[in-house]
Amino acid sequence: MILGSHDRRRQPSSAQDYRRVPDARIEILDGVGHTPVIEDPDTAGALLHGFALQTAPR
Repeated sequence: MILGSHDRRRQPSSAQDYRRVPDARIEILDGVGHTPVIEDPDTAGALLHGFALQTAPR
């Protein structure tokens, strides 16, 4: 899950709920709002790419 620290729709503190999901990764981008992929595409893209590489079937 990628969240922005300034998201007004979903509080970053709600990310703690996802820690119950096995192998969940939670990233909170500083200074970003509700749309991390649009507001910080380089960071969000790198995180998504890394996640895809780690979880893709071999």
